[in-house]
Amino acid sequence: MDIEIKIGGMGELKKSLLSMEKSLLPDLVEPILLDSAKKIAKAVKAKIRAGPKPITRTGNLEKGAVARILDRVGSNPAPAIAAMDWKTKSKHQYLVNCLPSMLETA
Repeated sequence: MDIEIKIGGMGELKKSLLSMEKSLLPDLVEPILLDSAKKIAKAVKAKIRAGPKPITRTGNLEKGAVARILDRVGSNPAPAIAAMDWKTKSKHQYLVNCLPSMLETA
C-alpha cells in the first residue's frame, strides 16, 4: 500500500509570508514594543518600591528604571528595552535584576 502526498501552493505560501514580513512597518511595530518595555519598567519600579523599608528613600533608584526605543537598523523595526539608566544618581543600580520570575509577582 503506497501513499502518495502531493503538496501544492508552496510558491504562493512563500510570497504570502514575504508580503507579511514587509507589511510589518516599523512605525506600527515600534509603539507596541515600547509599550511592552514600559510595562516591564513599571513592574521593576514596583519591585523597587517594595524593597526593604527601614532605609532612606530618595527615589533615584526608581527613576533609573526606564524604557527606551533603540535605533533602527535598515528597514527593520527598532528594538525596545527596559533597563536601568546609569545617568541617575543612584549608587545601587547594579543590584537591580530584571528577571522574569521577579516580574511575575508584580
